[in-house]
Amino acid sequence: MNRVISISNLLARAGRRGAAERNRTRLSLMILAVVGVLLVVGLGATMSASSVEGILENSDRLAVFKRQVRWVAVGRRPCSPPPASPTPSTAPPRCPS
Repeated sequence: MNRVISISNLLARAGRRGAAERNRTRLSLMILAVVGVLLVVGLGATMSASSVEGILENSDRLAVFKRQVRWVAVGRRPCSPPPASPTPSTAPPRCPS
């Protein structure tokens, strides 16, 4: 049984899907922005609070801060996009979306 669908109905449905997709994208970007701001504030707090400890232990006031930045880089690695053509055995894990 064939059902006739008007073009205006198709365009309206596509517009609703597009709006929902834009809302999801906007929400994702807002969450990423908040996480980025919190990350920068946290790293700044670590740098300011640990400078004396770094001087006493390592004679480098940024030692603890550098260690934290390395851990940020390690934590971000699993969420980075995969290489252009990975083989199934070497593909990095994907972050859940």
